[in-house]
Amino acid sequence: MNRPSKRNKLKTKEDLTNAVSEMIRKGFISFNASAITNSIDRDHKVLPHHFKSLNNLIKTFISDRDYWYKLFEKYALPPHPGSEDLKNMFINIMDENFDIFSSDAEMQNIIRWQISDRNPTLKEVSDTREKEAEGIFKLTDPFFNREDVDIRAIMALLIGGVYYIVLHSVTNQSTVCGIDINESKDRDAVTRSIRQVISWAWNGRQP
Repeated sequence: MNRPSKRNKLKTKEDLTNAVSEMIRKGFISFNASAITNSIDRDHKVLPHHFKSLNNLIKTFISDRDYWYKLFEKYALPPHPGSEDLKNMFINIMDENFDIFSSDAEMQNIIRWQISDRNPTLKEVSDTREKEAEGIFKLTDPFFNREDVDIRAIMALLIGGVYYIVLHSVTNQSTVCGIDINESKDRDAVTRSIRQVISWAWNGRQP
């Protein structure tokens, strides 16, 4: 009996993750293993053979496409970062988050999925991302040890705002507060405002 080649195994795994992507793109937020294997015309056994379970396939799919981990790695800080190091890191990360998310249709679909389906696997993926970010916030906490400025709340609002503006734009080509990110001047305004808000937070904190 001929064993599948390594190339064929990789192709099958890619077909399975692409099938998940395609189903999410079409609006499916709840699906089972059979639906995925049927969509690529393969035996149902290929999924547990390559990924053990549907949950592992979902986690692999999202982890492979989630750019946040790459941003955390790209803007890794020195062992003892100063206030300016942290401020610039947040500005750079949020700049790239806006740029990437507004052009990454697959990640847009993932975020839609994560906020519209009560799913333990999706929660686990989000919690893992949160744990990565927690390492950064533990570095900023000493600089924001009073209640006058809450950098965690500010970053949550910025991230949520970016998601909301982008999803409105790509779904219905609609504006938010008159901002249309399909227009270069409005994109520039959003980027500029992200930098301003983070800078205001740093400048407004009480040491």
